[in-house]
Amino acid sequence: MFTKNRLGFTLLESVITLFVISLIIVALQTCMPMFSNYVKVSNDITFHTILHQIESQNYKLLNTSQNNLSLESKDGKIMTLLVEKEKLKIKSEQTGQIILMEHVRHLNIEDKKYCLRLVLQDSGGETLEGLLFLKQKVSK
Repeated sequence: MFTKNRLGFTLLESVITLFVISLIIVALQTCMPMFSNYVKVSNDITFHTILHQIESQNYKLLNTSQNNLSLESKDGKIMTLLVEKEKLKIKSEQTGQIILMEHVRHLNIEDKKYCLRLVLQDSGGETLEGLLFLKQKVSK
């Protein structure tokens, strides 16, 4: 009598396994966009996070206009916070630009005595307000 030595998988078992794995992958691909809607952060949280980040990096205020801020970083780089092409950006000639927020229509800056009041309007019409506390650059 001949006995079969069954150490491996048959071709049919391998094809069925690949088919089941491909079904699982397709199911995950269709479900992933549904999960991304739940993690979307509101514009208000994003805006206040940006303000906190600017404050925590110890920028010094050089000057303000109604629509942009000129800042100096710790290492002496001149940065400008502005809205350009519906994007809130921080730009520098030395380091390029960082897009902080998209779908921004307008940024209005009011220079108060001890802080800056920033009012941002997004393309959906929502108005966001925040205070920015920066040290003034001391002229020598």
